[in-house]
Amino acid sequence: MTTSYTSSDRIWPCPFRRFHCCPDGVVGNKGIARLISHLKRLHLSTDERKCVLREAISTDHGLYMAVEETLKLFDQWLCGKCMTLHAVSRACHHPDGLVHFAED
Repeated sequence: MTTSYTSSDRIWPCPFRRFHCCPDGVVGNKGIARLISHLKRLHLSTDERKCVLREAISTDHGLYMAVEETLKLFDQWLCGKCMTLHAVSRACHHPDGLVHFAED
């Protein structure tokens, strides 16, 4: 019997492990909905936390790659300006009138 897995069947580690009381990156449940909820609730919930992650991503190539690989699997991207998660098909609009898209 062959078992096929989808992205929602797997347990995905948090790419921001070791930040904000997330020492091992285990979200506790499987699937994209849990991971995205975890990211928004724990890591992207305040301006201060977003600022810490923005700085870390911009200076740590390994972290940048982990975030990019994880979000790419789920057709998501993280705007580096406002640190908001978006579906790949969605743009991020800012008060300065600029529209930012993920780069492929």
